[in-house]
Amino acid sequence: MSIGWTGLVLAALALVSCSGTTTIVGDAGVSNLAVGASVISSSPGPGSGVRTVADGDMNTGWTGPDPPYWFEIDLGRQVAIERVRVLVGRDVVAKVGVNVGVHDNPGRRPGSFDGALPGGDWLDITVDYEARFIRVTVEEADGHATWLEVEVIPG
Repeated sequence: MSIGWTGLVLAALALVSCSGTTTIVGDAGVSNLAVGASVISSSPGPGSGVRTVADGDMNTGWTGPDPPYWFEIDLGRQVAIERVRVLVGRDVVAKVGVNVGVHDNPGRRPGSFDGALPGGDWLDITVDYEARFIRVTVEEADGHATWLEVEVIPG
């Protein structure tokens, strides 16, 4: 009997449900549409440039300014998106929303999170929508949140 690829992936993940979103510890081998995409932010942060959240390197990241702020990824074309994952750089308590759409300043919000985000964990939002732009909005945080990588998983 074979449990299939989906069963193996689900068996390998440690999931903790949080306000309609899921924090995931580890998920290897996913295709990331965000790598190399254009990234902008509402205001500069104190660290490296915001483009590091879409460089494919989980060891580089961007520390945002005092909230509220946002950063937005332009995929360059409209594509089917299954989910968006954001890798947290260090422990933070934050209120974060993820919006997607076909225009900049996208209005569709498939998920949000309000609570503790441990460094090294993924904030995982199921999207199941066609979009070109992904905007992560940090509405509140207990300091400067650091974001290591954004993964946009095709659907």
